[in-house]
Amino acid sequence: MLLAIVTRVLFPLAIQKLIVAPTELTREAPYLQSHIAATRAAWGIDSVESSELAEGGTLSLADLQRNAPTIDNVRLWDRDPLLQTFGQLPVLFIKDLPPASSVSLKITRPQIYFGEMNYDFAVVGTAQREFDHPAGEDNVYAAYAGTGGVPIGSFWRRLVLASRFQTSKLLLSGDITNASRILYLRNIKQRVEKALPFLSLDRDPYMVVADDGHLRWILDAYRPPPAIPIRSACRTAPTTCATA
Repeated sequence: MLLAIVTRVLFPLAIQKLIVAPTELTREAPYLQSHIAATRAAWGIDSVESSELAEGGTLSLADLQRNAPTIDNVRLWDRDPLLQTFGQLPVLFIKDLPPASSVSLKITRPQIYFGEMNYDFAVVGTAQREFDHPAGEDNVYAAYAGTGGVPIGSFWRRLVLASRFQTSKLLLSGDITNASRILYLRNIKQRVEKALPFLSLDRDPYMVVADDGHLRWILDAYRPPPAIPIRSACRTAPTTCATA
C-alpha cells in the first residue's frame, strides 16, 4: 500500500512540482507538438495545404453558378441597423497587433509590463522567448529592453526571491539566466505610492505615446502647501469636518 502511494501519487507529484512546473512550457513543448500532430492525423487533416487568398479579381456569372451553395449561405445585412450599431463605435487612431496608426503617432515598443491591475510578478530576460503577437502561421517574439526590476543573478538571490514570492519556480527553473530580472509591484498607482508616499495621487493613470514611440504611464500627483490645513471630506454638515 505504501509503495503504491509513493509510486502513483508522491513520485509523480514530486516530478511535476520540482522538474516540470519550473520550466513547464519548455519541457512540455515536444509533447504538445506530438499531440497536435496526432490530432491532425486522426482527423485526416495532416496533409492539408494552406494558401493565402489573393486580393482583387472579378466574379463572373459562371463563377457564381459553380459556387451556388456558398453564395446561398452569404448573409445579407440590413444596412440601416448595421450603420446605427457601428456608427456608435469610437474611432481608433491606433489599433491591431502589431499597432497600426492612421495618424502621426507611431508606436515602436508596444509591449506593456506595468498597468492598472494587480499583476503577479514577471521574470524577463529568460531563455524562454516572450510571445508578442501572431503573424499568420508564425509567431512574433519580443524581449524586455528596459532597466526596471531586480536582477536575479546568484543562487542565493534566487533563494531569497523564491521565499519572498512563495514559489519554487524561481529557484528551480532552468529558463532563468544570469541576465534575468524580476518585475514586481507592477500596478502603476501602487508603485508610485511605494516610492512617493507623501504625495496625493490621482485615481486614474493614463498612457501616452512618447516621441521615441515608447508607451509611457503618467499619474498626476499633488502635494498641498504645508501652510494650508488639509481638510477631510464632509459627510453631513460643514461643522463635522475636521482639519489635519
